Amino acid sequence: MNNGYVVGDFGSILKTTNGGNEWILQNSGTSTNLRSVYFIDANTGYAVGDEETILKTINGGNTWTVLTKGAAVKLYSVCFTDANTGFVVGEAGIIFKTTDGGNKWVIQKKTTANILYSIYFVNASTGYAVGTNGNIFKTANGGNNWITQTGDVTKNLKSVYFTDENIGYAVGNDGTILKTINGGNDWILQISNAPLDLYSVYFTNASTGYVVGDEGTILRTRNGGNNWELQSSGTSGDLNSVFFIDVNTGYTLGFEGSILKTTNGGERIKNQLK
Repeated sequence: MNNGYVVGDFGSILKTTNGGNEWILQNSGTSTNLRSVYFIDANTGYAVGDEETILKTINGGNTWTVLTKGAAVKLYSVCFTDANTGFVVGEAGIIFKTTDGGNKWVIQKKTTANILYSIYFVNASTGYAVGTNGNIFKTANGGNNWITQTGDVTKNLKSVYFTDENIGYAVGNDGTILKTINGGNDWILQISNAPLDLYSVYFTNASTGYVVGDEGTILRTRNGGNNWELQSSGTSGDLNSVFFIDVNTGYTLGFEGSILKTTNGGERIKNQLK
């Protein structure tokens, strides 16, 4: 897998076609800050950001169409469960849903969270959203209903990820890492040994996962979150997102456009772009 995308401030969208060796600036058609990008296949992808902006491409990012724009609400995360069905979350605890590939977006719910920062679906039916003040929400019917779960924390949660229908993780401010082994019925606070804010979590399999955050923080677990070890990132800038394409090859991006890459599970990290 050589193609990849990152988004950022002022409508920035970068694309690589050679595994990150080169990144090409694309024309997004907007100057609005973008906060999340999601591709459902090689051609079709979505990006979301401030002013309730939702963009779509159907040609691998060569051109982007503005689907929605103009409201004051910031959107923080987008994901799709199939070619037509997708979800977006953001300020005011809003959850939007589309069932026609983004042509129409309907407010499914305004949750009690001030902001929802992340949404993740395990399958077409089961999804989770996390946000301010430790709020966690779950749907078991494709977003028709959302129930409140509790992690017994009040820290803002910035990212959520599940390795299967039962086991999942949420991370957030002040080194917060939560884990569930029963589909979110119970969330257990883990010891991160990193008191800084954490922004993104991703697992390559049931055992191995990564978390990134403030001041170049990268944490890795190799035993399903029982222990987290600090890795050397080579940067002191904040890292906002982490993603792996296989057990060895991963990317993290953050402060001032930095993009870091590892090809050996984080043992060695190279700064690709800054």
